[in-house]
Amino acid sequence: MCSYNLINSAWSCENNQTLNTDLRERLGFEGFVMSDWGATHSLSIEQGLDQEMGFDHHNRYFNEIELSKIASETLDRSMKRLFTQFFKIGSFDQPKEDFRNITANVTTQEHKNLAQKLSEEGTVLLKNDDQALPLENKKG
Repeated sequence: MCSYNLINSAWSCENNQTLNTDLRERLGFEGFVMSDWGATHSLSIEQGLDQEMGFDHHNRYFNEIELSKIASETLDRSMKRLFTQFFKIGSFDQPKEDFRNITANVTTQEHKNLAQKLSEEGTVLLKNDDQALPLENKKG
């Protein structure tokens, strides 16, 4: 998930250096990148953003009109990243009616334990080896 922050004068969700060069090329990340709610400032699919989290079920930039301006190869690459992960976790194996039960009780101890485990396993601590942080603005 990309955030609201600027990284070296470019918004996180439209930062080609961090999303494509660093995350995908250098680190080998094969998943997809989605925006935080409202963190998009442009149609930045070419800069590495795959999914925009919009407001009120509407996307500001990732909509039919704007996406029609993007090369099909770019859209295909982004959709492949998204759907590969959905298939890996079995999203398409569940019947639709079981996929999102809005009345389900998710406050059981089992759910709380799972939430804590996912939070712990998803936490990343950056170590500033060789004074790599803060990132340098090379455009400058």
